[in-house]
Amino acid sequence: MTSILLDAQKIQNIPAPVHRWFEQQISAVLGPRSASGGSSPRLVACTEAQAANLLNRIRQAPSAVEVFFGLAHPEISFGEPPVVTFRLLNLQRRAGLENITELLECLDLINRAFAEMCHDPASDAIDRLYIRMN
Repeated sequence: MTSILLDAQKIQNIPAPVHRWFEQQISAVLGPRSASGGSSPRLVACTEAQAANLLNRIRQAPSAVEVFFGLAHPEISFGEPPVVTFRLLNLQRRAGLENITELLECLDLINRAFAEMCHDPASDAIDRLYIRMN
C-alpha cells in the first residue's frame, strides 16, 4: 500500500489539471449524500422550459437570479451522465454576494422554487433536491 501525505499548501500549489483530477477522485469516492446519512440525494433533470419557468419564479430576487446564471459555469464535471460541482466561494463572488450565508439563501430559494414547480415536497434543509440540467 502506498500513501501520499499532502498538506493544504501543497494542494493549493499543484497544477490546475492535477487539482481538478484530485477533486474528481475525492468527489467520486465521497459522492453526494443526504445530510441525514440515508440514501443518496436524487438528481432531477431540468429541461430548458423548466429552467425558464424557474427563472420566472425567482425573478423577484435579483441575487438568486445571479446565482442561477452562475450555475451555467460548472467547475468540475464527472460521471455519466455528468454531475457538475461548484465552488461556493466562486458562486458567491460571481453573484456579487457579501457572504456565504446570502449564497446559501439564494440556493435554498432556487431549490424550493424548483421543488414547488415539480410538485416535490423534498425542499427542506435536510433532504435537498439536486438539479441536473439537460
